[in-house]
Amino acid sequence: MTGMMCMSAEHVASGAMTVGDVVMMNGLIYQLSLPLNFLGVVYRELSQFAVDIDSMFALGQSRSAVADAPGARPFLPPRAAAEPLPSLPTVA
Repeated sequence: MTGMMCMSAEHVASGAMTVGDVVMMNGLIYQLSLPLNFLGVVYRELSQFAVDIDSMFALGQSRSAVADAPGARPFLPPRAAAEPLPSLPTVA
């Protein structure tokens, strides 16, 4: 982008382009670079996703350093009673 702007400035100095042409070139280059920037962000996120998934599977296959005591009973959480939600007034 910088190179193209320098070339445009040289053309303005030689009289081959006007300042409006340089502004148009700058806008065109900017509009072309935005989708490329978006594609770069998508690629970086997908790469990080692949690394995270690999780490997650490696963690799932590892052994825990903490073990249950011999004869330990399984933990059974208490069952919570389901209570109905209070009735809300209706708006007419």
